[in-house]
Amino acid sequence: MDESKRAGPQERQCVVNRVIKKLGYFVTALGIRLGIIKHDRRWHSSDSLLASWSTRTEAMAKLITKPSTVLELGCGNMALEKLLPAGSCYIPSDLVYRGYGTLVFDLNDSYLPVFPTCDICFMAGVLEYVKDVHRLVEHLSRCCDEVIVSYCVGGLRLANGWVNSYKRNEIVAIFNKAGYRNTFIDKWNDKTVLFRFSKETD
Repeated sequence: MDESKRAGPQERQCVVNRVIKKLGYFVTALGIRLGIIKHDRRWHSSDSLLASWSTRTEAMAKLITKPSTVLELGCGNMALEKLLPAGSCYIPSDLVYRGYGTLVFDLNDSYLPVFPTCDICFMAGVLEYVKDVHRLVEHLSRCCDEVIVSYCVGGLRLANGWVNSYKRNEIVAIFNKAGYRNTFIDKWNDKTVLFRFSKETD
């Protein structure tokens, strides 16, 4: 028997709400893919910032072991700031305004702004939404020596609003082409891979 039929009114409503929410994400993702809806409409909602992402951020932040100037692309709730070593300088940026000091720009715009010079660029769950990853990584190579990034190599890409699909070795190759070498790679879960890339030194 269907769980929603056995459950009480409150439980049934919770099931209905979850279905509506998932359907809303799918419709929004499809609208983004077709160019009907812009990304910023989705990301203005705090519902788009999942609690599980904080765990991913914590795992990635452990790769930062000394005080650094860190530019976070796609800062969300800015959980990273509190995880940085003492003495670090945190520069948040996102598609929408997240609070004081947020740099607001769209990584899919035809023109990328000059990024502030930093030691590390941090991107958790961002690359999947970037249409031209090669261009972004090449742009980053002009302002930072190290990039800490996650990438999901599995999952329902259209339903999540993702606009590209790469294998793990393809992500490494893109950064290699821009002058970075892979200094760390590990799985966060069965689909998401964590990377650290550092500039080649003579």
